[in-house]
Amino acid sequence: MKGKKSPILKAVDSDAKAAAHQPLEKDYGFRAGKVGRSKVKGARTSAILFVGKGQEAIIHVYRKTLIQSVDRIDFDLYGETQRGFVGKYRAYAEINIGMELRVRFNCDQQYPKIEDVLAEIPIGSL
Repeated sequence: MKGKKSPILKAVDSDAKAAAHQPLEKDYGFRAGKVGRSKVKGARTSAILFVGKGQEAIIHVYRKTLIQSVDRIDFDLYGETQRGFVGKYRAYAEINIGMELRVRFNCDQQYPKIEDVLAEIPIGSL
């Protein structure tokens, strides 16, 4: 017995398929607390606090953890002159972020925070 028989089940199935093709929000593909792999070669140390000076940077997020309504973000910093990931850092964010991004940080060195996502970088292009 393939397919839906009743009109209500056909309508539900049709609506579900249509919704899947037109999501309301961007799906970033990972949940809070998910652990990925760092792209920094040979690094065995944990992330250190990023020194925020209002700069823009390209980052690869490999872990984010919710702490009192703020996400703690562990990320690899991409060095554009070195053309590779140069270190593992930690900052905070109150905005929903994806995995590989160009971002702007605040100027607070005690509480570095990602203030704005300037662009999403296609995964695998770095």
